[in-house]
Amino acid sequence: MITYIVQSILVSSILTLGYFIMFGKSKIFQFRRAMILLIPILSLIIPFANQINIGANPIKENVVYNQILDVANVVGFETVDDIIVNNYNGLLIIYSSISFTLLVLLLLRINSIFRLRQNSIKEDNVFIVNDEHQAFSFFNSIFIPVTQRKNRRLIIEHETIHVNQKHSIDIIYFEILSVIFWFNPIIILLKKELSATHEFYVDQKIIGQNTDIEYYYKVLLENGPLRNMAISNNFNNSLTKSRFIMMTKSNNKESLSIRLIGMIFILLSMILVFQACDNGTSISESKSETSLSASEKQIEPELSSKANIGSTEVPVVDVYPSYPGGDQARLSFISENTVYPELAKKDSAQGMVYVNFRVSKDGSLKDLKVLRGVSPEIDSEALRVVSIMPNWIPAEKDGKKVDFVFTIPFKFILSN
Repeated sequence: MITYIVQSILVSSILTLGYFIMFGKSKIFQFRRAMILLIPILSLIIPFANQINIGANPIKENVVYNQILDVANVVGFETVDDIIVNNYNGLLIIYSSISFTLLVLLLLRINSIFRLRQNSIKEDNVFIVNDEHQAFSFFNSIFIPVTQRKNRRLIIEHETIHVNQKHSIDIIYFEILSVIFWFNPIIILLKKELSATHEFYVDQKIIGQNTDIEYYYKVLLENGPLRNMAISNNFNNSLTKSRFIMMTKSNNKESLSIRLIGMIFILLSMILVFQACDNGTSISESKSETSLSASEKQIEPELSSKANIGSTEVPVVDVYPSYPGGDQARLSFISENTVYPELAKKDSAQGMVYVNFRVSKDGSLKDLKVLRGVSPEIDSEALRVVSIMPNWIPAEKDGKKVDFVFTIPFKFILSN
């Protein structure tokens, strides 16, 4: 989980950096808004890219009768299990406490808007408030201070654009993200950028209606000293200078396609990096498994001999036997159900256990035996786990169910 969180923060950082490089000074405000809203979602999805399998697994043409399956690792932690669990529980308590506090504060701010609405004078969909507050909108409600009656038409035009664009939904969306992902500083940065983008877009629309820029800027300044509402679209959003610069910036023809290609390149690059990292790990694990000691490499013929099979190859079957849900499900079952024996921990017993069994015609597992073990406790645990496995999907040959023998290697490892 911690690895995933770190990856998610890293992805959001890279995407945000790419956003500022490609769109930081752009006047394509609606596209900027869409990018800001998407970055948190993408940062949660992209770390899962290493779960996507590119390319199909090769089809096995020859079936081995006494097939040795992938190694199932069983890791035992001698004395630190409780410490790890307690650390995670402590972190969970801290996270939950902060998230709960932020949620309560969010609800209180929303409630303050409703209380302000009740104490205001309503005129149509506009609420006249006291001098403490600057003009703002929240969903379909527009709030204007009583001192700004002379600028009322312009303020209403401004806030109406916010209302029509559903900007309050964006704000609530980021407030919820801030409650859940308060530990990610990129969320705070994106929230500020979203607020600025909202105002840039509305300013662009107002100026496009032939409104005098100097007069509009003056009205913004007049609203500056007043108190604003943190979860609303405020008329003056502490961005007056930046907004004036953006208002007076020339509308040079911008190439959206080039900027979009740049962002797609960054996105695909990250997905490929996560894929490459996962493949690298798989290759490393594969090399580790193939670099067994000489005694472990020599065990396969020994297993065949102990199983009294003779030749290890038989005519190709039509349907290869499999664990329900696939090989990954089998490894997950073993991981979830295997318990490292306490006595084996005390004796520092570890090593490879080879459990041999037959998948019968009805899918049940029979003739379970340990071909090579480590200790009585570890051997018994490996046998127990195989014995409680659900029925497998049996092999088929010429339309008939046939028996098939497998060997599962359990690798018991102690770690401190």
